[in-house]
Amino acid sequence: MNKIYWKFPEYISSFEWLKNNLDDDKVRIYDCTTYLHYQDQNPSLPYIVESGFKQYQISHIKNSAYLDLQNDLSDNSSKYRFTLPDYSTLAEKFSDLGIGDKFHIVLYSRNGLQWATRIWWMLYVLGFKNLSILNGSFYEWEKNNFPTESKINKFEKSEMSSIFDALVLGVRDYAQKCGFKTALIGLSGGIDSALVSAIATAALGSNNIYCVSMPSKWSSSHSKSDAKDLARRLKINFNSIPIENLMNSFEESFIKTISFEMAEITNQNIQSRIRGTLLMALANQEKHLLLSTGNKSELAVGYCTLYGDMNGGLSVIGDLYKTNVFKLCNWLDSEDSINHRKSYMLDINVNIIGENIRKKAPSAELGPDQLDTDSLPPYSILDNILKGIIEEKKDLLQLVEDGYKKDLILKIIALIKKAEFKRKQAPPILKLSSQSLGSDW
Repeated sequence: MNKIYWKFPEYISSFEWLKNNLDDDKVRIYDCTTYLHYQDQNPSLPYIVESGFKQYQISHIKNSAYLDLQNDLSDNSSKYRFTLPDYSTLAEKFSDLGIGDKFHIVLYSRNGLQWATRIWWMLYVLGFKNLSILNGSFYEWEKNNFPTESKINKFEKSEMSSIFDALVLGVRDYAQKCGFKTALIGLSGGIDSALVSAIATAALGSNNIYCVSMPSKWSSSHSKSDAKDLARRLKINFNSIPIENLMNSFEESFIKTISFEMAEITNQNIQSRIRGTLLMALANQEKHLLLSTGNKSELAVGYCTLYGDMNGGLSVIGDLYKTNVFKLCNWLDSEDSINHRKSYMLDINVNIIGENIRKKAPSAELGPDQLDTDSLPPYSILDNILKGIIEEKKDLLQLVEDGYKKDLILKIIALIKKAEFKRKQAPPILKLSSQSLGSDW
């Protein structure tokens, strides 16, 4: 039997090991076979690429699925064969194929090892480490009478689990490549910062996450307690820095020096910018990666403060609409996420986000009894219109035909245009959709 000899022996699985772990739910096996043929048996002509899926259908290692290098995992717009797609596309493809950090990935080819090693490299580039190559070909496996089958397997994932995995991978990969070991989050007691805290904990570990609550005179008692309780459930580092005195100092300084009394919107933005300044100071002092917690709905219509809550080195949920933030948090607190929570070492005996946070009416709490719906339509309506404009590229007439009021559509379009200067100064966004509001917008 041919053996692999290379500088990464820890990434090799023996036939015996795989045979003994074929039915392990934490092991996922992939046939990576691809064929290259001469055209008309003429070596001077370009190769013809042929998928190995037909042979996979006839027989493959038990419980394995097929990875199509040419059609699914290559940038076919390139003139070079098997060109690596861009990072976000590749990450999305692997997520769709059920490949995640919580599994041990085993790759094999039926006609040698070159295709398995190529896909191993693609996964390695994305930051996966829990993966290996089978030490031999499928034909050798079959020759030794190890278990095979002809049933087609697909490792499908739910939409929410795929989104969570993609965001965890994005935070971990970005932090590692930028040299950060710890992350900092402003924890308000609201659902956005709660979700970002959970994602960051899954990505970097609870000991490496630092959260700060910065209550003002408008912060509700339940938001203060919800922030503290969330930190306890996630087992992350938590501190509280009240900002009421800082806010009073700003107001007094303006009045005494320039007889300037702040308008309501100015007052609200100053609160956000005080928090942003405190977070940047802590991140700078302790060398944390500051994670921005704004969602796609807010970023689209400008419901965010430049140099305030927009501060950060990475926008974690900037491509996730508010309605999907709620869906993802509901999934995270459901039994459907238990295996995910286990794999990321999140507590399975408690609701991570918590019912208080999930059922709270969205509010930035920058004024008395303030709610998001004071300035915006309900997110169930807003997000559908935004998706129609941003991802589906619908015009005014199409959106009116979808049943939305013309005046509301025009208002939202105006808000999107008006907020462009903010988005140009936002941190990079982890891309999830076909059209984010980041550099490709």
